Amino acid sequence: RMDMVIPSMAAPSDIPEILQFMLDDFLPSLSLAAALGITREETDLRYLRLTTKCVNTGTSVVLRNSSGRVIGLRLCDIEERGHPHSIEGLDQLSEKLKKIYRLVDILNEEKWSSIPSSINKLWLVEVVAVDREYRGRGLSRILMEFGVDEATKRGVGGAAAEVVANASIALFAKYDYILLKEIVHSEYLGDDGRPVFKCPGGEKVAQLVYKQL
Repeated sequence: RMDMVIPSMAAPSDIPEILQFMLDDFLPSLSLAAALGITREETDLRYLRLTTKCVNTGTSVVLRNSSGRVIGLRLCDIEERGHPHSIEGLDQLSEKLKKIYRLVDILNEEKWSSIPSSINKLWLVEVVAVDREYRGRGLSRILMEFGVDEATKRGVGGAAAEVVANASIALFAKYDYILLKEIVHSEYLGDDGRPVFKCPGGEKVAQLVYKQL
């Protein structure tokens, strides 16, 4: 029997379980983190801040199984034109995490100039993740579609995401997100002249993708 899956909009009371899922399931499957050997201890505070911020937008989603366990999530933030996000506590991050955020900054450099000037609020899809045991059942579709109207109700005109995993690149392309910028890992070099990221899963690019809503 297929386990029943229940989606709901994420609430502040979900934050401890979402954080646990991020550390247990999302972090081990994150290719950039794996490339640098990033640990739970290096990410727990950052994930707590990200989770809290995204849940508070009212546009994030949790998926639970029939036992009530979190088996998937979508974390989303909202950014306004002229008010770019800054990473809270960036100076406190480990050197490894800073490397990831430098890459993210470069991906986002020309974001606002690349989208229609009529759009002043952007929905940032920060995380779409499904528990390893539940993959291949079409649950990503629920996470991509459930509660999107909550974002448009807040005046959002477009959505953007940074995608690295091959499965994520394919998923967002399937939902008609278009490529705004791409960084090829083999060409993104550190001070030592070597690629900063050599992903164990074979991921070759990091992309910024966009869709009008």
